[in-house]
Formats: sequence, C-alpha cells, structure tokens
Amino acid sequence: MTYRCQFVRESRTSIRPGLVIDGVQVSGLHLWPMPMRIGSCEVFLGGIGGVHTHPDHRKRGYASIVMAESVAWMREQGYDVSVLFGIQDFYHRWGFVTTLSSTMIEVPTRHADKAKRTSRPRRFRKTDFPVAMRIYNRDNASRTASIIRRKSTWIPWRVGVEWRVPPEIHLYAAAGRTVGVAGFCLRADRVDCCEVSATDPRAFGGILRHAADLAVERRVETLVFRVPLDHPFADFCREQGGAFREQVPRVAGGMARLINQTQCLKKIAPELTRRLGGSRLSGWSGGIDIATDLETTRLTVKRAKVSVGGRGRARVRLQLPQDRLTQLLFGWQDVSFLVTHTPTKLTGDRDGVVDTLFPRGRPYMWTSDHF
Repeated sequence: MTYRCQFVRESRTSIRPGLVIDGVQVSGLHLWPMPMRIGSCEVFLGGIGGVHTHPDHRKRGYASIVMAESVAWMREQGYDVSVLFGIQDFYHRWGFVTTLSSTMIEVPTRHADKAKRTSRPRRFRKTDFPVAMRIYNRDNASRTASIIRRKSTWIPWRVGVEWRVPPEIHLYAAAGRTVGVAGFCLRADRVDCCEVSATDPRAFGGILRHAADLAVERRVETLVFRVPLDHPFADFCREQGGAFREQVPRVAGGMARLINQTQCLKKIAPELTRRLGGSRLSGWSGGIDIATDLETTRLTVKRAKVSVGGRGRARVRLQLPQDRLTQLLFGWQDVSFLVTHTPTKLTGDRDGVVDTLFPRGRPYMWTSDHF
C-alpha cells in the first residue's frame, strides 16, 4: 500500500488537501488561505474545514495523517496561524486550542420596536460590495481574529448561521450616507442577525427597528444578534433590555494554533509597539525571550519600539506550550492566568511588560466568515 498527501488548488480562494492511497482519495479537508487580524496587524491564516474520510476507510487514522500533513504544509508555505471550528476532544492532537467563543444578544421584539429609527434599510446590490467591505474593515480594524475582506480573497457572505445558507444583506443610510451593514438569517420562526458593521452609531437604531419589523412580520417574539459583546451595537442593545449569552466549548468550537511563531510575531510587532507606547511602560527597554515547543523568539524593546531579534541576555523569559502562546496572542487568556493554571513559566518580569504586550481581549470571527 502506498499513500501520498496531495494539495490541489480548487479555486482562487481554496485548496483541497487529500490523502490518496493506491490512487484513490480516502480522506481530505478544505483549506482557505485568507488575511486575518491580530490587533491592527495582518497575519496569514489557513482556515480549515470539511475534514472528512470516506465511510469505507474510517477508523484507520487517515484524517490524522491529513491534519498532520496539512499543518506541515502550511508551515512550509509560510502561513502564520490556522483556525478551525471543531468537534469535541479531537483537534487538540494537532496543537489546536480554544480561542473563540460563540456570543449572542437576545432582544425582545416589543422592546426593539420602540427604538428610534435613526437610519433606513435597503437590500444589498452587487454594486455595493466596495462600500460594504469598507464599512466592515473600518469597524473591525483592530479586532483580533476578524477576517480582512478583500475582493481577491473574500467569498462574500458564504454562510450565515447555518452552513451553506447565506444571509440576506441590508445596508443602512443616515443623512444621505451609507453607514451600516447587517446580515439576517430569516426563517418562519426566527430572526437571526449574523453580522453588524457600522461607521456611524446612527446605523444602530435603524438596524434594530428593521430587525423588529422582520420579527413582527413573522410573529417572532425575540431577536437574536450574533455580535461580540464589546461591540458598540452590543452597548446599544443593552439599553433595549438585551440578554447577553456566551458559550465557550471545552476543547472544541473556534480553535487556533500557531504555524510560524517568529514570522507571526514579526508581523504583529507594530501592534505590540502601539500597546507598549500607550502604557506606563513606554520607557521600558530590554529583551524578552518567548520559548515554546516550536522555537524561541526574541522580542527586543528599544525606545518604545518592539522588534524581533537581538542578542545578549534577555531581561524577561516566557516559556510555555505553543497552544498557550496562541491563546496569549489572540487575547483569549492573559499571562497571569497561564502562569497560574498552565505549564507556563515567566521570569524577570517585575514590571508586567508581557501583560502589557499581550492583554486580554475579545477575539471574534463573524459567523459569515466561518469555514
């Protein structure tokens, strides 16, 4: 028996790795290369989905081979990180760790119907792509894990809440300008908003009232908005009596891993510089060694600028598994939690510089960008 793992470019936006045994493909997955943000910086993401094995060839470890080969291939091809949305207790075997939660806000229709209509909706048209992408990218300019939408790499609203069921997109105008975008997944018994982006808070009243109109038509008592809980629209919904919910799957759901550690840290160095420069440690200088099972990377801080590389003895050393560094980079956990509860060691950091560089945040990938 001979086998090989092949990587076939399926389209301009997707690659299909597959395990071929004696000329027959028995297992495979889909890989979507796309730009993603960590803070305000761009990294190269490999999104994994559609992992499958033919029924006649299951329970032989073939999916494991495809996963391992895909991670190795991404490393060779210069990817920075990989993300997937996985089943329970499976993908941690290849270094993936939970980094994204599922959040939603439920607003009673009777409350939403009382919001002031501060903008007016209209259905999305193909000619609206530039303005819709611009609004989204401005709104998510510093949100870790959000996809950077470009015409060359983005498949527009491929999925809403359910796989392969795209949302209905609407734009919202106020004072003669388009200021908001929202996507709705509509059923007879449900109004589910999978995306909200705005460049002006006047969009929010119109989005909420429009959602209420859709709910009244369907006799739906509760609206569902799938948005990060620190988004300005979440604050608007709080005023309308919204119920906030967050679900964090254990070793499942939105998971990520580092692919090229040093390269990734180089790309986000401007974000680290921004964080340090705006803190009480703007005058701090020295070296920080970050050691994982992948490699050791030196961060050098000089004149409030963070760069990668340098020699000499480091002032600070952070030693931790790759998956825990991934959580730190995404802002999923802070360093004090990792030191207390995981195999993480931090020495020499009397000033708290690591916590300043890698603070807790709310990483979020909109459901319409899931894979």
